[in-house]
This record gives sequence, structure tokens and C-alpha cells, in this order.
Amino acid sequence: MNICDLSRCSTMVVSECSNRKAFRMKATLRSRKFSNELKNPSSGAYRELSAEITSAVVQTVRSQLKDDNFNITIIGFQNGSVIVNLLAFLSTNSNVTTAELESAFANALKAVDNESSVTVTGTTQASTVTPTQSQTISTVQIQPGPSGFRVATIILGIFLCLVLLIVVTMIIASLCTLKKTGHFNFFSTPYNLHHTAV
Repeated sequence: MNICDLSRCSTMVVSECSNRKAFRMKATLRSRKFSNELKNPSSGAYRELSAEITSAVVQTVRSQLKDDNFNITIIGFQNGSVIVNLLAFLSTNSNVTTAELESAFANALKAVDNESSVTVTGTTQASTVTPTQSQTISTVQIQPGPSGFRVATIILGIFLCLVLLIVVTMIIASLCTLKKTGHFNFFSTPYNLHHTAV
């Protein structure tokens, strides 16, 4: 898999991807604390830390490696102090080794976090067409069916409503009978109430 395909997993467009050497890198900022905001690329914390790393690293590494095409793209942050997943790009004809890139990047990153460490985790010749927009993975959301308890509650509610309706109907019918005959007859019980006029 071409390493630049990783750019499609990020919310950023990697314009440097076409015709470059690309390196997948992981940097650990040990003195930084991870927050949930760093999971959201549109949050202020995500943008600020991305800008801080880019500002500290890009120009310094360009100068050290003598490659004006060097650039980085932050893919995302993970918990573990703060782990930075990123892509670094060099010119196609660059002779910089992985060890040299790792060393230059690590030295520059000390400006952001003096306890940081850097590892190159993959490399490839990037020659794909530049992605124009990020891809999203469609997910199918399955709505959970009603639980057995919920169904039982609904059925019980309907049953109780019917019973209440029947009882109210019987009471109204008995009251009508009482009014007409003067006798109250409910459920045909032996306990008859006689209406006495005052």
C-alpha cells in the first residue's frame, strides 16, 4: 500500500503527496498531556499543537537536510503522553537516510517537547495522484430493536388501559341504571344500594 493512502484517512489534504518520498513517522511528546480535544481535527487544541509542531520542525529540518521540499502533515494524535502520527515528505531525488531524517526531526522537535522521541515507522516512493478530498468510510448504523422489557411494558400498558376503560364503562352504566330505577347494581353483586329520595 502506498503510504500516501494514509492521507485519505485524515481530514487534511496532503498536497505534497505526489512525486515525493514519504515517511510515516511517530513522535512521542512525553511532557504533554493528552486531552479529548486532540481527537478532533477542528478543535483549537488540535490546530494549535499541529501548528506548533509544524512551525518548530519544518524550517529547521529543511535547513539541516538541505531540502527545501521537506514538509510534514499531521495525521492525528493518540493518548500515551501525546503520540503524534504524521507523514514527512522529501524530494524524490533526496539521498537523506531514514536515520538522518529521524535525527534531524528529533532535534527540531525538542523545541516543542524536550523529552520527545521520534521514530520512522515506514517509507515509500510517493507517486500517486494528489488526493483532492478526504474519504469517509460509510458506516451502517443498525437501530436496536425494542427490548423484551420494553415490549412487555407496552403490552401491559395497553391491557391496563382496556381494563380501565371497561370499568369506567360499567360504572357509567350502573350510574345510569341507578338514576332510572333507583337501584345500584354493580357486577350483579348481592350488595344493592337503594336510592332514597330526601
